[in-house]
Amino acid sequence: MAQHSVRITMTASKQASRVDFRKAITKVLETMKKVPSKVPSISSISKATGIDRHTVSRATDIITRAKDSVVNTSLDLDLDQFVERAAVRARYIKILTLFTLLASLSTYLMWNYVGWSVLVQLVGIVLVALFGESFVSAQGYYEYPKKDDNGPFFRNVPVWIPFLWIFSIQASFLVGLVFGLPAIQACILSGILAAVFDLVFLEPYFSSHRELWIWDSVEDGYFKFVPTKLDVFTAPPGNYFTWLIFPLFINFATIIVSSIFL
Repeated sequence: MAQHSVRITMTASKQASRVDFRKAITKVLETMKKVPSKVPSISSISKATGIDRHTVSRATDIITRAKDSVVNTSLDLDLDQFVERAAVRARYIKILTLFTLLASLSTYLMWNYVGWSVLVQLVGIVLVALFGESFVSAQGYYEYPKKDDNGPFFRNVPVWIPFLWIFSIQASFLVGLVFGLPAIQACILSGILAAVFDLVFLEPYFSSHRELWIWDSVEDGYFKFVPTKLDVFTAPPGNYFTWLIFPLFINFATIIVSSIFL
């Protein structure tokens, strides 16, 4: 069996053999093909195949989550392809879960510092992340490939991207506060840290390695005045300039709103 099949099998059940898990998947697929609207009975499949209920349950869970892409597929479906699709979706869920949790944590910490003003900040970040990125990507600067790794989209932007923005912008500001910097200095530091974080991690890993977004050159672009010899990183210089300025601006605006109304 292919390496992906082995990996998913090990994840599905540490005690089940690859053969049993493959039989369980095949049986569940056969059952769903006969009655697409009905979730297969774990007990009946376990009894019919002699495979333990735990293995059948995990196989049923994996296939049910991918039901929309499986129901109309012929029974000669290549198991390796199916397992690969399941693995890709699992990777997306991990990314979404990770940045949702991180954004929730940073928002909670910001709430303790600026109160309800953080809600204004969240609205600003989400609007720019969704509509701003959708507009800029439509100009040809970069593209988010519409593949399973990126999950569902809002226009041209994957829905997990705003959570990444929220965490990066808020966490970079909170670092300054942790080190005892005044609010204004923490805002300045937030721009520097967010730009460095994008430079050394986000772009190399998510763009170059995972290809969750792909950069392209645009003639007569917004930052055409920047010398081409400076364009030596994963993303063009304008991207890092944006990450330098926007966190500084949005965090400063949040502090101003907080000082006026609180």
